[in-house]
Amino acid sequence: MLREHYRIKKGQVVLEFTLLVGIAMFTLITFLGVVMYHTQHLNELEDLKNIEDVANKAQRELNLAAYVSDGYSRSFTLPDTLYGEDYTITIYEDLLVVSVEDNTISKRISSVVGSIQKGANTITKEGGVINVSYTP
Repeated sequence: MLREHYRIKKGQVVLEFTLLVGIAMFTLITFLGVVMYHTQHLNELEDLKNIEDVANKAQRELNLAAYVSDGYSRSFTLPDTLYGEDYTITIYEDLLVVSVEDNTISKRISSVVGSIQKGANTITKEGGVINVSYTP
């Protein structure tokens, strides 16, 4: 009788231990999933901030030319990559559009002639017309 009671106790301990290990593993996997989700979300926010920085820099340069007098000329440089990621920058009508993969930011700009590119760009203003050109 004592042996049978001992086996039942031993079986109960094994069952409880297995249950606790299962709960601990479930909790750990859930915690890791939440951490990975938030890390990915923070990386996306950082990417958007980097895109926003480039868009703001280009927008400031282009809009500044609208407020100065004729004869204005200025060169500025945009990075070739955004922290290792390739991006595109274009002017479409009165919008400056910066894109990295699925993330796109557009900024309203003054009317300009020409195109903006990664690298060195030159802005000039002659006869009230703002020209943007790539400087190789």
